[in-house]
Amino acid sequence: MLLNILFTQLAQIDTPDKYGAPFFNSNPKEGIKGVGSLVSVILSNVYILAGVVLLILFLWAGFKMIQSAGTRDAQKAAEAKNTLTYAVIGFLIIFASYWIIQIVEAITGLTIL
Repeated sequence: MLLNILFTQLAQIDTPDKYGAPFFNSNPKEGIKGVGSLVSVILSNVYILAGVVLLILFLWAGFKMIQSAGTRDAQKAAEAKNTLTYAVIGFLIIFASYWIIQIVEAITGLTIL
């Protein structure tokens, strides 16, 4: 009963539409805001995709390392180590690009992401 009242109250809170229509103003019929909003949405999604790819590469490289340790194959172990190294380097590049954008936003006052 108490949860019913609580959830009914929470249902009345007006929340902003953060992800519903990123390219439009408050009225979708007004049109696209511009290229900047398109780039902003694409970059935000690229960061998410990069995180997922990093996780997959970590798991894959870990599996390859375990597999190469079982067969005692030095070449497969080196390939797994290279995969892990390149995944970390790629992550650092993506991480640095995100923070460079954040610094540019702080200095210029523009909203990029």
